[in-house]
Amino acid sequence: MTKQRAGVWLFAATSIISFIAALIPVLKGEGPNAVFLGSGTVFLVIAIASARRARTGGNGPPAS
Repeated sequence: MTKQRAGVWLFAATSIISFIAALIPVLKGEGPNAVFLGSGTVFLVIAIASARRARTGGNGPPAS
């Protein structure tokens, strides 16, 4: 596994953990934690962007 793919998986795992942490208060009858929900969304967006970059090999400038 390359470093880029490992980074994608780590961002995705962090996103999932943040979503779980955001939804734990819902089990107790309270509202979801907005901070963890927001950070999970940010990490998910970063994971998607990193996955697209890793798939296209975006290390250098585009070919002319």
